Amino acid sequence: MVSPSMRSTNLYVNETRTGAIYRYEWGNEGEIGAREYFANVLDPNAPPWWKGPDGMAFDRDGNLYVTVFGQQEVVVLGPDGSTVERIKTQGRMPTNIAFGLPGQKKIYVTECEFGQLEVFDVEADGLDLWT
Repeated sequence: MVSPSMRSTNLYVNETRTGAIYRYEWGNEGEIGAREYFANVLDPNAPPWWKGPDGMAFDRDGNLYVTVFGQQEVVVLGPDGSTVERIKTQGRMPTNIAFGLPGQKKIYVTECEFGQLEVFDVEADGLDLWT
């Protein structure tokens, strides 16, 4: 997942088994900087089950939405890596995520336990994927 900021562009990568989200600075010439720990989305109080981050998407405010397979939620991380919100899904296996059209302020989450698409209202529109 790539997130442009005012100062630089960063590449965000999740590590499913540990729940960690890492950030790499992506230079103008295509070079990738050193790995930097950003956050962890696993809830230590969640029931024991195989779980980990899967799909990711940014909103226009710089928050990162991460589906957590096996944890039955979408974790919203602030620009500083703090947990802003945990959105519970109906099924415990959310996978991918996408924002709705501009102005809708909705996320669409694929969930494979029940084989369905779940829709949630959120506070911001998704980050533009192209300009």
